Amino acid sequence: MAKKILFLSSLLLLVFTGCSNSSENSLAIINENGKYGTLENNSEVIIKPIYDEMSSFDDVENKNIKTKHPNVLNFHWLHNYYGDEYTVVEYNKKYGIVNRKNEMVVKPIYDSISKLFNGFSIIKIDGKYGYMNKKFEVVQKPIFKNAREFFADATFVQSNANGKWGCITKNMDLKINDEYDEIYNYVDGFARTVKDGKWGYIDETCNVLAQPKYDYAFDFSKGFAKVILNGKTAYLNSKGKEITKSIFSRGENF
Repeated sequence: MAKKILFLSSLLLLVFTGCSNSSENSLAIINENGKYGTLENNSEVIIKPIYDEMSSFDDVENKNIKTKHPNVLNFHWLHNYYGDEYTVVEYNKKYGIVNRKNEMVVKPIYDSISKLFNGFSIIKIDGKYGYMNKKFEVVQKPIFKNAREFFADATFVQSNANGKWGCITKNMDLKINDEYDEIYNYVDGFARTVKDGKWGYIDETCNVLAQPKYDYAFDFSKGFAKVILNGKTAYLNSKGKEITKSIFSRGENF
């Protein structure tokens, strides 16, 4: 029995010793004389308090990353640590990005930088918007009047020229350029569009599902959408086909 206990104790020591060596210390954001920096839990100041503002640290993947161990007995599933962490900082009224190691990965030259969302951050400079990827590379120069986050494989940008909205993919392919008066966010895989007072739909790859011809269009629900034409209700399926004519005086969503 004593030998079994000794063996189990040695095994647990091996496992948790390997784990403890690979995890990173925690950071706390500190403020000194109105300036922000970070303090590690071993009382070492990692980022000196020189910034006017500092966001909470986030991971570029927005998730925990499992640790890697040199041990033959790899029990990394027992705990996680955060991977490539970053913070958005304000310095002299401009915004940049600093990583956990206090490396300035994006110089503070922007009017604003959003947190990464689905792999992209919205950047603003000189009143124009563009995109940066999770490697903090500018993949779309700031040329738009407005830009939205990527809730799908595509999102919507507003032209500086005429204020119209278009659709851009994650490959930064502007598939629809300054065409619509408004594009609403995706719901159930489709976005409502408005052009010259008429309503239609586009899909998550910027392809037109239904031309803007309806007096009003409702969000898709369970694969179908209710539309109004000449005061009558009709229904579309997910292929943009009318499954009924505009004959009903009223109707509910599916």
